[in-house]
Amino acid sequence: MAIVPIPNKHVDIRHYTMTAGQTFSAGNAVVLAAAGTVSTAGDDPGTDGILGFALSGYGGGLEVDPYAGKIPVAVAKSNSTFILEADTDVAATNVGESFGVNNAAGVCCSLDVGDTSATCLLIEAIIADSDDGHPSNMVEVSIHGDTLQFGGP
Repeated sequence: MAIVPIPNKHVDIRHYTMTAGQTFSAGNAVVLAAAGTVSTAGDDPGTDGILGFALSGYGGGLEVDPYAGKIPVAVAKSNSTFILEADTDVAATNVGESFGVNNAAGVCCSLDVGDTSATCLLIEAIIADSDDGHPSNMVEVSIHGDTLQFGGP
């Protein structure tokens, strides 16, 4: 089970209405639709970009809706960072490199270290490495500027 992304630096928390029929898990990367609602981002956000990370799950029997149909989202900006689990070992040489995201609906997202083509997350620092006895590989990441939906400071 992946660890929910943790807002780390320069993150706004906003509440958005869910797109009809969506199921969220806390930690899913989300996108903002033209109607102003949020949907789960795919594994390769592409031109849709990433708004941020859902801080609450809803739908599919996941949780009771405490926000009257709205999802709290940690909105990523140009200077935001998040603590995220990597799906495999990371090395000091990976700092400054870009990778993709694993973002299946109903599962917390994680850094996809094997995806070097559809990249959207940049490793800023390694927080914990399973090779050093930690239970998981934790990294500090930022979202590429060209993948951000909000982008402001």
